[in-house]
Amino acid sequence: MSGFLSASPATLDHAGIAARVPHAAAMCLLERLLRWDAEEIECSITGHADAAHPLRERGDAGGAVQDHGLPATCAIEYAAQAMALHASLQASRRDSPPMSLPELPAESRQGPLDAAAGSPRAACGPDVAPTPGFLASAREVRLHTPRLDTAIGPLRVLARRQAGDERQAMYRFALHDAAGALLVEGRATVVLNSPLPLPLSPATTTASPSAAPAPPTTVAQPAAGTGESWGAAPPTRTDRGDRA
Repeated sequence: MSGFLSASPATLDHAGIAARVPHAAAMCLLERLLRWDAEEIECSITGHADAAHPLRERGDAGGAVQDHGLPATCAIEYAAQAMALHASLQASRRDSPPMSLPELPAESRQGPLDAAAGSPRAACGPDVAPTPGFLASAREVRLHTPRLDTAIGPLRVLARRQAGDERQAMYRFALHDAAGALLVEGRATVVLNSPLPLPLSPATTTASPSAAPAPPTTVAQPAAGTGESWGAAPPTRTDRGDRA
C-alpha cells in the first residue's frame, strides 16, 4: 500500500476527543469526531437530553427543584469544544511529519478500533497533549429554539475557521438536529494555548502607597449555561464579548 498517512486521526470516539481537549469527565461534551480538514470540523453530540448533563439548568422554587432543561445557549460550549479539538488536530498535523505506510507494521496501519463504530483510527505519531485556552467572545448568536434537550439527536456541531493563527482564531458555527434543522448559529473567537487569566488575589497584591489604584481586572468567561431566561418565540439573538 502506498501513500502517506497523517498522524492526525480522521475520526475519534469520545475517549479520543477527551485526550485532546482540556475538558475532563462529563464536561467533555462531544461524542464523536465525524470529519475535519484545515478549515472546518464537524462533531456529533448524544448526551444533550441526559438528565445529568452538567450544563442542564435547574432552579429552586419554594424548596422544590425545577428542571428547565438544557438552554440553547449551551450550543456555544459545544462549538467552543469543537474549536478546541480542531486546534489540537491542527497542532498534531503541524508537529508530526507524515509517515510512509509501507514502513509501518500492519497493526500500526490498521490502528485501534473505534469502540463506537468499529472503524480504525490512526495510530501513528504522538498525541498532542491538551493545551489550555478560553472563549474570548461569542457574537451574532441566533437561537432558533429555546432549549436543546428536546431536539432530535444526535446533534451535529459544525465550526468553520474564518481567520486566525496559532494563538487565536475566529470561527463561524452552527448546531443542527438529526433531521438537519438549524438550532443555533453564530460566530466565536477563541484564545489558544493560553490559560484563562485570573485576577490577582488581594492578599498577594502589594501596592505602593503613592501608586494610583489599579483598574479592575476583566476576566473573559468560558461558555456555559448562563441561567438567563429565554422567551419561547425563536429565534433569539444575543451578542457576547467586547466589540473591537
